[in-house]
Amino acid sequence: MLPHPDNAIRQQRPDNHQQAAKPIISYHQAAYTLCPKSPDAVVPRAVLPRCFVDYFYIWKFRQIIFFPQWVLRSRYLVNIKELEYKHYSAKDRKRSGRPRVLSPTTKRQIKSKMYRKCGASVRKTARILNSTPRYMNKNKNISKSTVHNYLKTTKWGKTAYRSQKKTLLSKKNVQDRLKFGQLVEETGFLTPGTRGQKLRANILFTDETWIELHGQGHSQNRRYRTEERIDVPPILRPKHSLKIMVAGGFCAGGVTQLHVVPQGQTINANYYQTKILPTYTQAMSSGIFSSRNNIVFQQDGAPAHTAKSTMKILEDEFETVWGKGVWPGNSPDLNPIENLWSILKDSAYQDPLPTTRQELQARFQTTWNSLPVDLLQKLAQSFKTRVDQMMTNDGGHTTY
Repeated sequence: MLPHPDNAIRQQRPDNHQQAAKPIISYHQAAYTLCPKSPDAVVPRAVLPRCFVDYFYIWKFRQIIFFPQWVLRSRYLVNIKELEYKHYSAKDRKRSGRPRVLSPTTKRQIKSKMYRKCGASVRKTARILNSTPRYMNKNKNISKSTVHNYLKTTKWGKTAYRSQKKTLLSKKNVQDRLKFGQLVEETGFLTPGTRGQKLRANILFTDETWIELHGQGHSQNRRYRTEERIDVPPILRPKHSLKIMVAGGFCAGGVTQLHVVPQGQTINANYYQTKILPTYTQAMSSGIFSSRNNIVFQQDGAPAHTAKSTMKILEDEFETVWGKGVWPGNSPDLNPIENLWSILKDSAYQDPLPTTRQELQARFQTTWNSLPVDLLQKLAQSFKTRVDQMMTNDGGHTTY
């Protein structure tokens, strides 16, 4: 009479799973009857005895082979159907398709040549690798598409970012930026909450900028989806493009009038005081500020802005002036009005394209007067983030 299968298997079951590198095999006929009569069939968990709970079972050569779960989770057991009954080992099944072109060494070389390297391209990298003795001796070549496909599988190579254009900061610029950051922090402009928001809402940011009638624009935005490249219209630019200078300001409540400088006019102290400054002082009574108290006037260090006569007018009109000696030089990233200039310049390339100076001026006036208030509020409140980033970078550039 045959013993009970539970007793037979229990005697062969190891006490420690770590000692079960060699599979447990039961030759008992009673255990054979528990299994389906087809090769490589998995025995249902409910059919097996209770002592087999922690094991995985397969049918192989009319016998039951038991593997602990930790063995099956191992990376060496790739395909259970390829188990060798004689040696109780596991083999990788032959993979279909062509072998991998890039070895681990080649992948490391690609990273060393492209990771955080300015100007590195997949074409150059593939050409450099193909010219190395390692590839030439093996008579092996890789294409740029192979390098590009590998980059898409990496975290660092999925996206290629463009370098931002930043102004060169001198030591004095960095010191002035840090000094300005300490000033606005002490005066409460960086305070979170309602108090800080009200203070930042009363800042009048001003500036001037040049806009070309036939500007180059953003090359990444001028793209056309079409069947043939010949259908893409060219960008027609004259040899000497017409430029227009505009001046304006904004706060969280609205914008000032957009002043267009006449052609051939130079902005000196007299022109700035008689033509541009009145548009800023009129904005104080236009309703974009909640009150005339605590208004801060901001301007950069242009010669027309820093003239003694100009500064005297500003001190008489505004309670606080961030100008000469306060606003740091070469700091357009701290002025949110630069975002408005970008919107204004992009409007010049919207269809229908303006063809004359008058049409371009009308386009700018329409775009400037239709700026949404919620955008102005976000830009005005972004002043806190700009200064915080500048202080964190020890006076360096921000992400704006």
